[in-house]
Amino acid sequence: GLTYSWDFGDGSPLATTPNPTHLYSAVGSYSATLTLTNSAGTSTSPAIGITVNLDPNPKYYVRTTGGTGPSCGPLLNPCSTITQAQSNAVANGIHVIRVAGGTYGPLSLVSSMQILGGYEQNFSDFGLGQVTSILGTGTSPAVTITGATSSKISGVSALGITRTSGDAVGILVNGGSNSVTIEKSIVGGGVGPNATGILVTGAS
Repeated sequence: GLTYSWDFGDGSPLATTPNPTHLYSAVGSYSATLTLTNSAGTSTSPAIGITVNLDPNPKYYVRTTGGTGPSCGPLLNPCSTITQAQSNAVANGIHVIRVAGGTYGPLSLVSSMQILGGYEQNFSDFGLGQVTSILGTGTSPAVTITGATSSKISGVSALGITRTSGDAVGILVNGGSNSVTIEKSIVGGGVGPNATGILVTGAS
């Protein structure tokens, strides 16, 4: 008959499970308490002080069930596409995007951006079995990098599909791109002319 009541001190609804998780959405100092109740009565824990600071390396987030529009990207409102998250990140000075497992459409990587795939759906860690797949289309590769510098893509599966036009390329790097890192990723060009994983043209 034991019941739980967690008060996280930020005005959010009380949690009533034995081991809840809670995300603070604003910087500040909070006092959290736990109240236990059973047939013998009620007991409340001493307050636990919690300090929430700004992330020194802020990130945006993506999962297939996320939202759309200019306000998506923060942890409490992930975007549903990598392209939307990247656009919003550029507009807000964010340079790191964590992407949960799932299947996403083609991406054109911009400068000074890190796309990190393979995260669990709550972004707490890399997830066993969480595959971040970026798929090309019949006319474009999965990832295009044109004139980008100091960028990184990691932990993804970048796959081309059967091409209806153009070369079957998984990742195309061109247009004077430099200092671009592709790591811990699976890359395939799909089916079509000159099939290859990564095609580099005029880049370093």
